[in-house]
Amino acid sequence: MLYPRHERRAEKVREVLRERGIDVLVITHQQKIIYVNGTYHSDWNAGSTVFLWAKDNPTLLAVVSEKGRLMFESHLIKDVQYWNLPFYGLKPISWPEKCIEILKEHGVEKGNIAIEEPSIPWILYSKLREELPRATFVNGEDLINEVMRVKDDEEFSLIQRASAIADAGLQAVIEAVRVGITEAQLAGVAERAMRELDCAYFYNPTQMNFDNRVNCDHIPTDRILQRGDKIGLDFHPVWKEYRGDYFRTLSFGKPIEGYEKVADICTEAAYGMVKSLVPGASTSEIALTFQERIKSAGYTDKAPKDLGHGIGTGHLPPLVCAGLNWTLKENEVISISPYIYDPGNYSFLMEFLVHVREGGGVPLNKHPLGLIVIDR
Repeated sequence: MLYPRHERRAEKVREVLRERGIDVLVITHQQKIIYVNGTYHSDWNAGSTVFLWAKDNPTLLAVVSEKGRLMFESHLIKDVQYWNLPFYGLKPISWPEKCIEILKEHGVEKGNIAIEEPSIPWILYSKLREELPRATFVNGEDLINEVMRVKDDEEFSLIQRASAIADAGLQAVIEAVRVGITEAQLAGVAERAMRELDCAYFYNPTQMNFDNRVNCDHIPTDRILQRGDKIGLDFHPVWKEYRGDYFRTLSFGKPIEGYEKVADICTEAAYGMVKSLVPGASTSEIALTFQERIKSAGYTDKAPKDLGHGIGTGHLPPLVCAGLNWTLKENEVISISPYIYDPGNYSFLMEFLVHVREGGGVPLNKHPLGLIVIDR
């Protein structure tokens, strides 16, 4: 079956290739392969590559162990080729060697080849430079990222569904919170709710944490919930290749006054960030404004991190941080993560998706911002 949405996305990128006189874009990243073809490749199967030719139909290269699956799951790309290790009983050819063979077959030894700089795997980058000395290599990562940043109506509807799936996970947690449940059990409650809405997979493990001093990236344990705990949860559901990204902080029982103040200040600043997410806005200015608001309230950030990033089939530019600057575009979707963090003492964090629109950003998740208090 041909999936027109992948064809449309691939053609957006190919139009840019032709405009810039580039013969082929060599794609090795999972999120970008999904964008143009929709095929999933597990991390241990390194060496999956799409050759997006400016004028010819694309080529997909994968390890031979994926052959049976890709015969049926490669949506747009019908030219599927394979590399293989010696133990398959076939003549061995490595991933870089097969890439070189495909490029030479298409006559681009002297052509313009776009690669994912700087994140292309070194083993492939070095081989391309060695075997194709007359080719001109250009940065293709920025090229495809810029195309992927702006969402069309179909892409936006997929992200809305992914956000709704994350909302369901949060609602299930709110209803299941009780004394004695463990982090792992509560994470399971959330995952079941999201799976029942046909969540395909979770691109990061579902996180659940009852220790308020931990900011994020905590794997659930058998720690038991008690009244007075703060719950940090982080969901990453995928719907038809597009991702949700949702972190919320909950208080089991009424929080102490000082913590309510932390949450209220961060929430007020978060609403300011949402309002500032308009086309033409500067991401560094948005970050600096947030930091100044937090600092003026008396909270010094001792562990600075970015305050957001683009999202689609993966994490994308722009980063919302003080040290780098992008100009926002209409119909981007930004995952913003306002927070206050005092290492060793407390943290308050939210992360949610926002649609960049004229007049101010529009949050895609349904629960109101701020600390969620469960007092029963």
